[in-house]
Amino acid sequence: MPNHGTVHLVTEYAFILGRNPELSLAELLTLFPEDELVLHSGHTTVFQYKNPLPEPQKLLDRIGGTTKIIEVFARGTFDDAMEVLTAYLTEHNAKIFGINAINVSSAFEQKFLRHILIPLKKKLKGDGKVRFVNKPFFNVSEVFAKKQRLIEKGAELNCIQTGKEVLFGKTVAIQDFEGYAERDYGKEVRDPRAGMLPPKLAQIMINLAGEVDVIYDPFCGTGTILNEAILMGKKAIGSDIEPKMIEASKVNVPGAAVFQHDAAVLYGADKLMSMANIKGGQRIAIVSEPSLGPPLSHFPGIPEAKKILASLSVLYRNFFTSVSKNFPKGTVIVFIFPYIRNKGDLFYSSQFDGLIEKITGAGFSIEPLPPDSRNSLDYERPDQMIGREIMRLRLK
Repeated sequence: MPNHGTVHLVTEYAFILGRNPELSLAELLTLFPEDELVLHSGHTTVFQYKNPLPEPQKLLDRIGGTTKIIEVFARGTFDDAMEVLTAYLTEHNAKIFGINAINVSSAFEQKFLRHILIPLKKKLKGDGKVRFVNKPFFNVSEVFAKKQRLIEKGAELNCIQTGKEVLFGKTVAIQDFEGYAERDYGKEVRDPRAGMLPPKLAQIMINLAGEVDVIYDPFCGTGTILNEAILMGKKAIGSDIEPKMIEASKVNVPGAAVFQHDAAVLYGADKLMSMANIKGGQRIAIVSEPSLGPPLSHFPGIPEAKKILASLSVLYRNFFTSVSKNFPKGTVIVFIFPYIRNKGDLFYSSQFDGLIEKITGAGFSIEPLPPDSRNSLDYERPDQMIGREIMRLRLK
């Protein structure tokens, strides 16, 4: 029998992870202590807290790799679902609802929803008009639930398979897809040739930097990282060698301090803080996507890929040398090293010509990413010729 009648697990929350669950989990484990992690299964991670989250939507708006937060209220099996869901919807007088089966096969999802949705609706109909929003018979998409304001108008309930046990929970926050799209495609100044860093990935990188007050992006481009930093309550400083990128960032992110720097020399941390009128004593981290090389219209051959990587290797080596001379020990750098796809092969810029060994030899250490202490994690979209290897380093 489910335990919904005796124990309400109001301090457990399931985080539904995005398209790259390993990177999303690393983000969460940088934000929350690992000892609060209850379980991780597929695209679902469950944390337990001493107290309920006060504002889960505001929390989710600051996390790029999670699409939904679910508050767990009962445990049991799928055989308990009708009883548990009926009790919850009745108690909360929800007339509009959606039901999801998570971490199950598509076939089981459809079979389960076909078995439960109509009988559940009939059980609840005695109290008046009731309807479910599932398209027969599939889970409710996050986008649809958000547009329908399902959390505010009714309830979205979730049955999460975790081994032999099922967690039952209500959705308390859904990712703001429209907000991300507006920040991605609605910029006043855009330049596809300068790279199109997704705002969600920018948030993940900022969170991977840990507890800092100021984010500095020395390859600021059109200002994606700067904008996300400000939205997350941090101060933002950007610089670039190209005047048009400086102007783009100033237009797109008026709240950031943006400066032009010489191709070979960065401003020092103290100088940057002074120029940006930021008081001393605040913690600064470098978070950046540098130049990823020239735009590609085809999958490059090996000679072309090596030529691109050789050029990038010099740029990145000079950048880290400048950081080592101008920033204090302990500075964290979250950095993207691109890799080039050539049919079935991947050519990593971090490994080209011993680049990462030269960077660590210049006074940097690689900060492993949780939970498996990996040196880096990859991020790519289907059919992209250029992928992103994300690495966290610290100046020793």
